[in-house]
Amino acid sequence: MKYIIQKAIKEDLISILELQKEAFYKVAEAENNFNIKPIIQTYEEIKEEFENKIFLKYIVDNKIVGSIRAIVDQDNKCHIGRVIVKPNFQRKGIALELMKAIEKECNTASVFSLFTSKSSVETIRLYEKSGYTIVGELGEGDVQMVIMEKNNVRKERDNHHSHELIEEHTHTYGDTHEHSHTHEHSHTHIHEHKHVHSTEEKKAVVNRLSRAIGHLEAVKRMVENDTDCSEVLIQLAAVRSAINNTGKVVLKNHINHCIVEAIEEEDHQAIHQLSDAIDKFMK
Repeated sequence: MKYIIQKAIKEDLISILELQKEAFYKVAEAENNFNIKPIIQTYEEIKEEFENKIFLKYIVDNKIVGSIRAIVDQDNKCHIGRVIVKPNFQRKGIALELMKAIEKECNTASVFSLFTSKSSVETIRLYEKSGYTIVGELGEGDVQMVIMEKNNVRKERDNHHSHELIEEHTHTYGDTHEHSHTHEHSHTHIHEHKHVHSTEEKKAVVNRLSRAIGHLEAVKRMVENDTDCSEVLIQLAAVRSAINNTGKVVLKNHINHCIVEAIEEEDHQAIHQLSDAIDKFMK
């Protein structure tokens, strides 16, 4: 089957909207809810959406049989939506091809994110096959949704060299929250650097850890389902990269707060201990 995937134009929107309603009809029927957004979306709404998002179309014999859309937000997260395939063209790998194409189109993003109905077991399996893991749930009307994400491994590899330079630069600092020194009058004092990280900082680290844990659970299921070893290794590499990047975020926060305080107080022991912590992190 010969096909083309390319960016959609405004003139394609009517066809894409009709295809969307056709593709989601079975979902609405299964949920017994015909008020879900893909069904009730108007032409004016999709036209407005088109102004802010990337739309791709999958063409066979000059007809649009599939489409996908996405937007990259200010946090460099790519939000993927409306993976649609004409019913009689489903189960032919078109959805996976569209996923790969939109990820390539948004290759500057650090994370890819999407959501789907919790009851859509086959769709969830499709996304898991592409490396996505469930990281949360949300309610959209009467439908329970699951949020799925995956890290952009290609982006992380491209940034690997720059990360190494950052690590080399920070290698001279130390990691500690406690130190002591003795004054001339022979009293030993214990000082503790107990910086309280902001809610945003903690949330960012927790979210990264949740994604990594969810991703690792998905890899476990891949092994249990006898998925090809090469695919398992690729996803394990993504998990390892996610954990390493989480460590870098923690390290950055520590340098920006605790170590700055230690330097201002000329706390050489704290600086030395961070150097030891980095050595352990890098092994």
